[in-house]
Amino acid sequence: MKLKRLMGMALVSTLAVGSLAACGKDKETNADSTPTPTTATQPTDVPTEVPTDAPTEAPSEAPTNAPTEAPSEAPTPTPEADPNLLFSYDASQKSQSLYFQDRGSGNARWIKTDGHDSNECFMVTGRTDGWHGTSLSIPDECIGKVIHISYWAKHEVGEPITISCTLQVNKPDGSSDWPERANNEAVPSGEWVLIEGDIPIYPDATSPLIYWEATDTYDFYIDDVVATIVEGAVAEAHYQDIVVNTPDLSNVESISLTFNDDNLFFGSRGDGTPAIVSGGHDDDFAMQVTGRTSNWNGAEVDLSSYNLAGRTISISYWVKVEEATEVNVTLQEDFSDGSSTAYNRIASSGDLTPGEWTQVSGTIEVGAATSKPVLYFESPSETASFTVDEVVISFAGEAVAGANEGNN
Repeated sequence: MKLKRLMGMALVSTLAVGSLAACGKDKETNADSTPTPTTATQPTDVPTEVPTDAPTEAPSEAPTNAPTEAPSEAPTPTPEADPNLLFSYDASQKSQSLYFQDRGSGNARWIKTDGHDSNECFMVTGRTDGWHGTSLSIPDECIGKVIHISYWAKHEVGEPITISCTLQVNKPDGSSDWPERANNEAVPSGEWVLIEGDIPIYPDATSPLIYWEATDTYDFYIDDVVATIVEGAVAEAHYQDIVVNTPDLSNVESISLTFNDDNLFFGSRGDGTPAIVSGGHDDDFAMQVTGRTSNWNGAEVDLSSYNLAGRTISISYWVKVEEATEVNVTLQEDFSDGSSTAYNRIASSGDLTPGEWTQVSGTIEVGAATSKPVLYFESPSETASFTVDEVVISFAGEAVAGANEGNN
């Protein structure tokens, strides 16, 4: 037993000596395996894999959840307005009724009721004659062109009636004419009907306007009123057979106008549109001026043919308004010596009482160098309509010789 223990101890001693010898050999030949760390190896200037300046996959400018097509910085351009469009009124706003002018005793009112394709439309009411209704002025730049009119019409008479859009112009001799019309077909009761047509504005006509009229004195409705210039279409002369003779008027002493003979005498000034209407002061007819958009708009007449330089002009007239305002007469004078145009008041009405006829008169001396005197009616109220009747214009005194040459 003792012998076995001694042999075991000897074996352990032998293994221990061998292990120590092995450790000594490592210390000499393999320094990295010792527990003492060696001097750290200096890193190379460039790592084995140098990262690029930018990531391999740069993130997109827009986040990944952005829409495929980001909205542009500027909004989508608004479609250009139709250059051929004159007007388009669909009763979507109450103020649109202000564009329509009274015709005779008729007028257009905005009403909130069953329109063509909305809850609003224009009701033409107050009519006491077949031609009464409502009107719209046509710009002078449309003269010689063709316009296309379209509108929806309706009535509740109980039987078919005609609802027409009619053209009114002044002929070369100054008289009024109604040569064109959109629709002569009867409109059934109780339903909206589209009416449209082309209307030529003759190149030898002036003061064009369109107006809506109907059978008898019935009320009617219109909606979605649109007027456009027919591109490329040209209106032909209509009154070429009418010969207008310009007489020598230098010896005329007075002009008297009652408007009972279709002689309007006055033309448009600005947006003002004169027309002969029923209901005069002491007779059947008078001149009504509508469509005004500025205080100088109204009705005018060029008196150059009367050779008035240095003479005196007197005027008297009866006037009626529907709203409190003034209706005055002014003389515009262009001079042969190059002086600036002058505007001199001939007659002032003062404040007028709505619905009443008032007589107004005045006198002015025409300048000695005046080559073009233009007499016109106007009102300080920019949009007021007014009616004039029994106009008398008188001339007195001797004319200054040669003053009219500057206007030739």
